[in-house]
Amino acid sequence: MTTSNDVAVIGAGIVGVCIAYELRKRGLNVLLIDRDEPGRGCSYGNSGAISSASIAPLAMPGVLRSVPGMIGKDDSPLFLPWQYLPRAVPWLTQFVLSARPEQGAGANNLVRR
Repeated sequence: MTTSNDVAVIGAGIVGVCIAYELRKRGLNVLLIDRDEPGRGCSYGNSGAISSASIAPLAMPGVLRSVPGMIGKDDSPLFLPWQYLPRAVPWLTQFVLSARPEQGAGANNLVRR
């Protein structure tokens, strides 16, 4: 027996899965399409933090200037225990590379478009 779908959702990241879930709760037959299993694409490994302050990428030009004032403060958004530093170096390296102005990341690109 074949079931027809009312809607197809392309992408099984966190956004696609949530949309498919909500549509399913509303009684629609949903086809979720992705080349891999849910959560393995761009959603893989993210912390799932959602906040109104996160409308621009964290790794944007200018953010690196504020890092020295945040390191070592328990209540800072960038608290990093020193013993964890060796494990964090690969991620931190990618973060720094992504924050370079020539990468074109950040809120300035959002405003220009």
